[in-house]
Amino acid sequence: MHIESNRLIEFNATLSFLMCSTYKVAIAAYLLHCVEQKILNLNTLYEVRQEDFLPGMYSSHNQLNFDVPQQLSLHSLLLLMLQESCNTSTKIILNILGGTEAGHAFLVVHDLGDIQNDYYTIEEFAAWEGITNLPANAAPG
Repeated sequence: MHIESNRLIEFNATLSFLMCSTYKVAIAAYLLHCVEQKILNLNTLYEVRQEDFLPGMYSSHNQLNFDVPQQLSLHSLLLLMLQESCNTSTKIILNILGGTEAGHAFLVVHDLGDIQNDYYTIEEFAAWEGITNLPANAAPG
C-alpha cells in the first residue's frame, strides 16, 4: 500500500502464507505492551531448562551449561527471539504471555486480527509439513 495515496496493489491476496519468524514481531509488540502496562518486567528472570529446547533448533541457549540451573531475563529472551530468531525463546515468551490465544487477542484488539499466530512455531511448521507426532517437549508448557 502506498501510504500517501492509499493505493493498493495485491498479488495472490486471497492466499495464506506461513508467517514464519515474522510473527515474532507481533509477539514482541504484545510483550512490550505488557511491559508498558507494568504487567511484566524485562528484568524478571525465568528459568530455562534443557527440556525447553525445541528439537533441531539452534540458538545461544545451546551454549549454556545445564548442569546448574540457568536463568535468563525476559529482556535476554526477547533479544534471542528477535536477533537470532530463537524458537526456544519464542516458546518461553509465549508461555509467559499466556499462550498463542492471548497473543492473538492482542492483535484483534489492535485491528491486526488478519495476522495468524495461533500456533507455536514448531506446531506451524509441523502442520505445514503434515507432521502429527511431535515430541512431547515441542508442545507448549
